[in-house]
Amino acid sequence: MFEVELTGVLLTIHMLHRLPQVKSALILLNNQATITTLTNNSRQSGQHILDAIHMHLKSLHWTHRWLKIHVEWVPGHTNVAGNESADELAKKAAEGISSPCQHLPPFLQNALPTSIIALKAACKTELHLLWVKLWKASLRFLKISCIDPCIPSNKACQILTGCPSVMI
Repeated sequence: MFEVELTGVLLTIHMLHRLPQVKSALILLNNQATITTLTNNSRQSGQHILDAIHMHLKSLHWTHRWLKIHVEWVPGHTNVAGNESADELAKKAAEGISSPCQHLPPFLQNALPTSIIALKAACKTELHLLWVKLWKASLRFLKISCIDPCIPSNKACQILTGCPSVMI
């Protein structure tokens, strides 16, 4: 979700390039982590998108000298005009129905690289599902499930593998 919000910011800045008469812009986000990230220069998740945002902002500064951009947090886009249509467009984009490539910033005309965090999460999920499958096929599962039917729980996975939760 975090990278989706960053991509939305990038698209907003891209649209501002085409509106030379605009003197101020308000970007409303319901993700505080995204807002914090926009001003944080350390390497982090979504860095490739963040770099593109900063590059577009520098370019925008040269072409729209007097433009002021304000980013503000709102709780879940409550009563924000245009939010319904933004949600619909986001759903279409998630389904692969998007704007023609020539209307997108060059950075978004190709598939975005997969984030390391997303790869780790997918690997963790896959390993957990494999472990549960192997566990349920074992003889020990039959004996322990009559004592504790909740096994395998996440806590049990951590105890049995001896790994901290970040590695599972």
